[in-house]
Amino acid sequence: MTREESLEFLRRGFSEVGVRVGEDELREVVDRLDGVIGWLTYYGYSRSVGGRDLESIIGDAVSLARQELDNFLSLRVSRRYRVVLRLLASGGG
Repeated sequence: MTREESLEFLRRGFSEVGVRVGEDELREVVDRLDGVIGWLTYYGYSRSVGGRDLESIIGDAVSLARQELDNFLSLRVSRRYRVVLRLLASGGG
């Protein structure tokens, strides 16, 4: 989604559940999660239900993404492909 669509998505969601979140935080979230609706939804849910802060939510999101990637790599691709992908992800490519 665009930046403005992402901001509106979060504003509406928080409004519907009655949670107040400052505009500065919303802008930071959108900048860091880059308009990916799944991650915006994950943030909105975690923030509104658990009252968690942005850093802990992003930390959990990164861990979840790593686990999903590891699961994908372990089941579907060769060892060589995994090594190359890890090298590229670490900036060594």
